[in-house]
Amino acid sequence: MGIGVGPSNLSLACLIAEKGIISNQELAFIEANERITWHSGQILPNATMLSDYVWDLVSPVEPTSRFSFLNYMKDKGKLQEFLISGIKRPRRSEFEDYLNWSARQIPFIEFGRKIINIDFNIEKSLFEISSDIDGEEVLEFAQNIVLGVGKKYIPIFNYPKSSKVILASDFMHKIISPLNLDDVVVIGSGQSSAEIISYLINNTCVNKITWITKAASINDIDNSPFRGVAFTDIGSQKHFAECDNLKNTLRNKEKPLVNGVDPSFSEELFEDVFYWSNREDKLFEVITNSTVNSIGEVDGLLNINFKKEGKEKACLYSSLAIICTGFSSGVHSDILSDNLTSILKQNDITENYEFKVSTNSSMWLQSNNIISHGVTDSNFITSPSRNKRIIESLGSNKS
Repeated sequence: MGIGVGPSNLSLACLIAEKGIISNQELAFIEANERITWHSGQILPNATMLSDYVWDLVSPVEPTSRFSFLNYMKDKGKLQEFLISGIKRPRRSEFEDYLNWSARQIPFIEFGRKIINIDFNIEKSLFEISSDIDGEEVLEFAQNIVLGVGKKYIPIFNYPKSSKVILASDFMHKIISPLNLDDVVVIGSGQSSAEIISYLINNTCVNKITWITKAASINDIDNSPFRGVAFTDIGSQKHFAECDNLKNTLRNKEKPLVNGVDPSFSEELFEDVFYWSNREDKLFEVITNSTVNSIGEVDGLLNINFKKEGKEKACLYSSLAIICTGFSSGVHSDILSDNLTSILKQNDITENYEFKVSTNSSMWLQSNNIISHGVTDSNFITSPSRNKRIIESLGSNKS
């Protein structure tokens, strides 16, 4: 049973459907939403993917699959125009449509079912999955589970539940247009914060933008081919084989692969900032080496408390704060029972991403294997190669 149908588990579902190795009667992929939404609050106008279209749900391991992005374009009647265009990175809105196009072809995906709890029944040696179907709690059993519910967006500091504070994951849902404010503070240092600043410059009437980041500077993502091997199965397995101390060192060295701003977008943003900030009524400031400790609200303004490295604590006031500090890592413990959580902690993960819960039952985690397989595991483009290994493990569990 697949829990959650985001891009990673959808990739797994596509590969299983393509190969036909498991009958539909033995399969169920459950998703709480009525359709696939992939960071929909962050799909800004004209925002593109950060990877080429070949890094789709299946192509890195099954390039002739009917679930490829190129076949999606063919089905939409746009393939030749797409190839002529020279577009390498499709817009995110189109890629989200591609995800839903793929999901609609798979009969064992069930939308609109919310998982309440997952436990492990030791006597039956089966997982117990409790879900909500039209307001009624239903209990089902499964031999194997692949958990792909994504990550929660949880800032690491306190902030008021106010319309003046927007999480990046909700940006397009909550931003008011036209936005006419004196000043906005953006907190973070990655692609999301850069895209939101670009949006503020090009689509609002804001007069001052302050960018607060823990980093010493706004860094570009390292897209070099030799470093990019870390996104492949070769890279993840090499990381897995290293000793724990070296893994910690490697994770720190690999952070530039996933943390930062896409180089081409960085150039565009710098040009936007240059011309925008040269206008008499506009001001742009980057505050580096600074950690935000809390956000409060006083007399209708936000007070943003931060500490700059090597200096005293400071505070600045703003009309709006946008938090882009990333997603939390780890398993969603709110749907896992204490019993199952305890069992998982007692078991080591295998090179095939498998937690052996009993002789016949296993759990796999999607995009939550950074410690064992490296920082790139959280990136979508690693999903096909990871899922190929999960399918191999599932096959051995069935035999």
